[in-house]
Amino acid sequence: MPQIQLSPKWTMACQPNEVKEIEKRLIENEDLFKLLDDILIQMLETNTRERRSKSSYEYTAWSQFQADCNGVERTIEKVREYLKFKKEK
Repeated sequence: MPQIQLSPKWTMACQPNEVKEIEKRLIENEDLFKLLDDILIQMLETNTRERRSKSSYEYTAWSQFQADCNGVERTIEKVREYLKFKKEK
Protein backbone atom coordinates (compact mmCIF):
# COMPACT_ATOMS: atom_id res chain seq x y z
CA MET A 1 0.00 0.00 0.00
CA PRO A 2 1.46 3.42 -0.97
CA GLN A 3 2.27 5.83 1.82
CA ILE A 4 1.66 9.55 1.70
CA GLN A 5 4.54 11.96 2.18
CA LEU A 6 3.58 15.32 3.66
CA SER A 7 5.66 18.45 3.74
CA PRO A 8 7.31 18.70 7.17
CA LYS A 9 5.93 22.25 7.38
CA TRP A 10 2.52 20.76 8.28
CA THR A 11 3.75 19.42 11.60
CA MET A 12 6.57 21.84 12.36
CA ALA A 13 4.71 23.55 15.21
CA CYS A 14 3.21 20.34 16.63
CA GLN A 15 4.29 18.50 19.70
CA PRO A 16 5.94 15.16 18.86
CA ASN A 17 2.98 13.23 20.27
CA GLU A 18 0.58 15.12 17.97
CA VAL A 19 2.37 14.49 14.65
CA LYS A 20 0.79 11.12 13.77
CA GLU A 21 -2.72 12.37 14.51
CA ILE A 22 -2.22 15.55 12.47
CA GLU A 23 -0.82 13.56 9.53
CA LYS A 24 -3.77 11.17 9.70
CA ARG A 25 -6.29 14.03 9.68
CA LEU A 26 -4.54 15.76 6.77
CA ILE A 27 -4.58 12.59 4.69
CA GLU A 28 -8.22 11.87 5.53
CA ASN A 29 -9.17 15.33 4.25
CA GLU A 30 -7.06 15.30 1.10
CA ASP A 31 -10.20 15.85 -1.00
CA LEU A 32 -10.83 19.16 0.79
CA PHE A 33 -7.31 20.30 0.01
CA LYS A 34 -8.08 19.64 -3.66
CA LEU A 35 -10.94 22.14 -3.39
CA LEU A 36 -8.59 24.70 -1.87
CA ASP A 37 -6.09 24.01 -4.64
CA ASP A 38 -8.82 24.73 -7.21
CA ILE A 39 -9.51 28.08 -5.53
CA LEU A 40 -5.80 28.93 -5.55
CA ILE A 41 -5.57 28.08 -9.25
CA GLN A 42 -8.42 30.49 -9.95
CA MET A 43 -6.66 33.19 -7.92
CA LEU A 44 -3.46 32.56 -9.85
CA GLU A 45 -5.27 32.83 -13.19
CA THR A 46 -6.95 36.07 -12.10
CA ASN A 47 -3.61 37.51 -10.95
CA THR A 48 -1.99 36.59 -14.28
CA ARG A 49 -4.86 38.11 -16.25
CA GLU A 50 -4.69 41.36 -14.26
CA ARG A 51 -0.90 41.56 -14.56
CA ARG A 52 -1.05 41.13 -18.34
CA SER A 53 -4.04 43.37 -18.97
CA LYS A 54 -3.59 46.50 -21.08
CA SER A 55 -5.22 48.60 -18.37
CA SER A 56 -2.45 47.67 -15.93
CA TYR A 57 -0.05 49.78 -18.01
CA GLU A 58 -2.00 52.86 -16.95
CA TYR A 59 -1.04 52.46 -13.29
CA THR A 60 1.21 55.24 -12.03
CA ALA A 61 3.22 52.69 -10.07
CA TRP A 62 3.22 50.00 -12.78
CA SER A 63 6.52 48.45 -11.70
CA GLN A 64 5.32 48.13 -8.10
CA PHE A 65 2.08 46.56 -9.35
CA GLN A 66 4.08 44.03 -11.36
CA ALA A 67 6.31 43.27 -8.37
CA ASP A 68 3.25 42.79 -6.18
CA CYS A 69 1.67 40.43 -8.73
CA ASN A 70 4.91 38.44 -8.87
CA GLY A 71 4.91 38.17 -5.07
CA VAL A 72 1.29 37.02 -5.04
CA GLU A 73 2.10 34.40 -7.67
CA ARG A 74 5.09 33.08 -5.70
CA THR A 75 3.02 32.89 -2.51
CA ILE A 76 0.17 31.02 -4.17
CA GLU A 77 2.59 28.56 -5.77
CA LYS A 78 4.28 27.97 -2.40
CA VAL A 79 0.95 27.24 -0.71
CA ARG A 80 0.02 24.90 -3.57
CA GLU A 81 3.25 22.96 -2.93
CA TYR A 82 2.03 22.20 0.60
CA LEU A 83 -1.26 20.90 -0.77
CA LYS A 84 0.38 18.24 -2.90
CA PHE A 85 0.70 15.04 -0.96
CA LYS A 86 3.24 12.76 -2.56
CA LYS A 87 2.39 9.09 -2.74
CA GLU A 88 5.35 6.82 -2.06
CA LYS A 89 5.53 3.19 -3.11
